[in-house]
Amino acid sequence: MRKFKVGDEIVRVSVETSWAHIGYKSTVLENYVYLCKDGKYTPVHDEHWELVKPKWTIYNNDKAWQDLSDKQKGKMLLAAHNGSSFGGTDKTEFNNPDYAYKAKPELTMAELFIDDWNELSTGFPFSKQMIAKGWKR
Repeated sequence: MRKFKVGDEIVRVSVETSWAHIGYKSTVLENYVYLCKDGKYTPVHDEHWELVKPKWTIYNNDKAWQDLSDKQKGKMLLAAHNGSSFGGTDKTEFNNPDYAYKAKPELTMAELFIDDWNELSTGFPFSKQMIAKGWKR
């Protein structure tokens, strides 16, 4: 099983080479290769690379409340005001300063369909067909 998928941004973390120093960033391409500094395509060896950490969002927050910037706190508060659920609760208060609150992602159309039509109890998954036919909540 490969560690990365096509399009992932990766950073070199071990075994420095002349064509990819430690800290060198690249993108995983088809055939599990990356483009080196010298312009050649080289196979990705999983043990030498890590995934570049994605940009901060309310959905992947890993910082405690006191470590967030004012802008990040504002985004969290706005999401809470708009009804997002955080940390497995529906509370909009960030009262534990040591806890890294994350917003739960919004439900997909298939999940909404299951909620509305209780698809799981019937044993016949047909949400994809109904959504393809234009079902809206």
